[in-house]
Amino acid sequence: MFIESQQVLYEGASYYWPEKVWNVTAQKWQSYKGQVPKPQAWGDIVSEAEAEEWKRP
Repeated sequence: MFIESQQVLYEGASYYWPEKVWNVTAQKWQSYKGQVPKPQAWGDIVSEAEAEEWKRP
């Protein structure tokens, strides 16, 4: 699942537990080391097509 929050793209199996964050500069996924679980309504679930748009430099 893909989640966008404050113009940052995250990926994970669960909304509250993101596992990866997209690094736009490096153009690759990196391990997410931030706070989990995330609070309710912390971001917006986006489709794979929308995620591809967020991944562009």
